[in-house]
Amino acid sequence: MVTEDSDARRLAAGAADPPKIAIILFNFVRDTIVYSTRFVREDYRASQVLKRGAGHCVHKAILLAALARALNIPCRIGIWAIRN
Repeated sequence: MVTEDSDARRLAAGAADPPKIAIILFNFVRDTIVYSTRFVREDYRASQVLKRGAGHCVHKAILLAALARALNIPCRIGIWAIRN
């Protein structure tokens, strides 16, 4: 079973300080989750993003936040509308 909790602990093994752990988690999401615009409503769960290994920017943000929270690193997602 894929869980953010166990994966977060595995990724952060050996790192002690929250900023370093946050960088490890960010790099994991950036380098492991493939960018994709194909998704369904259920994909807005971190466990689904992790299981699929794909998602767009919001999916990646959801996963990163869940991984950080699993390690007691406070975080939140900010979303803005951008106009050209």
